[in-house]
Amino acid sequence: MARVAENSARAAAHPRLPRRPPAAPWALRRGHGQLDDERRADWERQQRELAALVVPRDDAGWAQGPGGGGWRGALRLVGGLDTAYLDGGASGPAAPGPAAAGPAAAGPAAAGPAAAAAADARDGRPVAAGPHGGGAVAALAVLSFPGLQVVHSDTLLAEPGAPYASGFLGFREAPAYLALLRRASDAGVHPQLLFVDGCGVLHPRRCGSASHVGVLSGLPTVGVAKSLLRVDGLPSEKRVREQVAEAAASAAAAAAGASSEAASGAALSCGGAAEGGGGSGGGGGSGSRSNSGACGGGGGGSGGVCVPLVADSGEVLGAAICGSAGGATRPIFVSVGHRVGLETAVAAARACCLHRVPEPIRRADLLASAEARRLRGAG
Repeated sequence: MARVAENSARAAAHPRLPRRPPAAPWALRRGHGQLDDERRADWERQQRELAALVVPRDDAGWAQGPGGGGWRGALRLVGGLDTAYLDGGASGPAAPGPAAAGPAAAGPAAAGPAAAAAADARDGRPVAAGPHGGGAVAALAVLSFPGLQVVHSDTLLAEPGAPYASGFLGFREAPAYLALLRRASDAGVHPQLLFVDGCGVLHPRRCGSASHVGVLSGLPTVGVAKSLLRVDGLPSEKRVREQVAEAAASAAAAAAGASSEAASGAALSCGGAAEGGGGSGGGGGSGSRSNSGACGGGGGGSGGVCVPLVADSGEVLGAAICGSAGGATRPIFVSVGHRVGLETAVAAARACCLHRVPEPIRRADLLASAEARRLRGAG
């Protein structure tokens, strides 16, 4: 554990990824089949150890800007990580977008699966599998911020080194993600913040895939899930969607009331108009709840509704927010991964949403899905 803590501290001080992964027991482990009781117990132990190393607050230099949202002036590169499985286990858009149209990738993956197959397993790099080998395509997309233009993209065909089991996705996907991040670092590309398709501390042992990747890479990470992992007394996803819809309706009603008041009171002073606008931002009932505390009071802007996800213990595990598409009926579930506080995680996710999910994840999803379709067709 002392060596792991030392590696984590070094990575925090120097975001450039090491050539080799941390020498830790949860580095890439080969193995397939069902998750037996012994392996489950071992993985649970490892997750608890990783969770103890998670930094659930703004820790990176770019996040130390003065005042709420001051980080926006220092954040320049944001990354997204996602995986598509060749057996059809991935979900994603049916057609590739501009990011997947050409070989924008840097590193061996740009040359195709054969180059990816040469990745060194001794370095902890995933071993590539053929189209019929139950493999997966992991993708990294790095975008400029705030422009959200793709500056680097890469894919890696890998054979998952662990069986699928709910709550243990990090063991299945993190090795490929770490390999992609090393290749980006070798190419001189260093994302300052990573959005991972999955959960962070919104997890039974507070170590979802976003936290898993964050601790092992040393990079700030945010977990973004499209479905709610129900843990520690959280309400059902259906109920959370209802809460989001209620909060959106309350905010809309407050905004309409403020607009009507402003129109009928044109002779009022600017101070009065501002008071009306303040009412719209902190409306009563669920609208007030949606914009309070760690759920993003410092930088939501026009990002819309935010409903905190509170465990039975009172711990806030994440937040349900709405991106730029899907309205109040299809929220996403944001949680701290590593080295980012929840308020910053929510604000950054909102700032990166051009569609339902943050653009870095959407671009990575498009890349991985397009490559997986190509490989299925080639088979």
